[in-house]
Amino acid sequence: MMIARRRLLAALAASGLLAGPALAARPGAPRALNDMDLLRFVELMALTRQGRDGIRRPAWARRWTQGIEVDLAGGDWTGHLDALDRTLRTVTQWTGLPVTRAPLAGRRHGHLTIRLLPHDDVVTQNGAGGAVCTTWTFGNGGDLHTAHMDVSDAFLDCIEHEFMHVLGIDNHWNGAIATPAIPSVLAPRGRPGRTIGFSDWDEMTIRLLYHPGVRPGMGRQAALSVMRRLLATNALPRPTGRAT
Repeated sequence: MMIARRRLLAALAASGLLAGPALAARPGAPRALNDMDLLRFVELMALTRQGRDGIRRPAWARRWTQGIEVDLAGGDWTGHLDALDRTLRTVTQWTGLPVTRAPLAGRRHGHLTIRLLPHDDVVTQNGAGGAVCTTWTFGNGGDLHTAHMDVSDAFLDCIEHEFMHVLGIDNHWNGAIATPAIPSVLAPRGRPGRTIGFSDWDEMTIRLLYHPGVRPGMGRQAALSVMRRLLATNALPRPTGRAT
């Protein structure tokens, strides 16, 4: 069955429903990465579906199993390519899949189109105060094969946020409503927990979701069981720490 989902930055930012009680804490310095909170973070960001009725439900794992060929469209990308290519190299390293602007001819691969739009056009489309960047993903049974990202030329810093959605990490981190303890590029813009780029928590979320033991379409509890075992056995590289 074809799946198409539209991500709006404001969709969950207004609800505050993703700030689970298990992560509630006093406001303060960013929390050190730890396995218990990391699994809860991954569960909320990648393995939970937020319905139109506001109720959270278990979701299956959504991820790519093939390389991603990236096409650029829209405005002038001059001056932005080096930063974009660094992001693509980072995603390649963490997923184990080639994610590149270079052609992936001769092998099975998916497609991502990133369209750079004049900010005035984005405001016309989404309204003042609306989403400045939006991502759609398409797949079969949780196996993603196509994505489209629209980015305002005034907010290119949202590309790494949108890449989390491209990779199947669908939700936004609203933990800053209760506490800024967990930094993430998935936090809403302007919130204390929002990072400029990927945080350690984001890196580990990607690494866990893209371990070969986590298959597209795998149910939430089965995926979490695999992830819990990976963490317990130190099967994944751990971040060395980055600025938030």
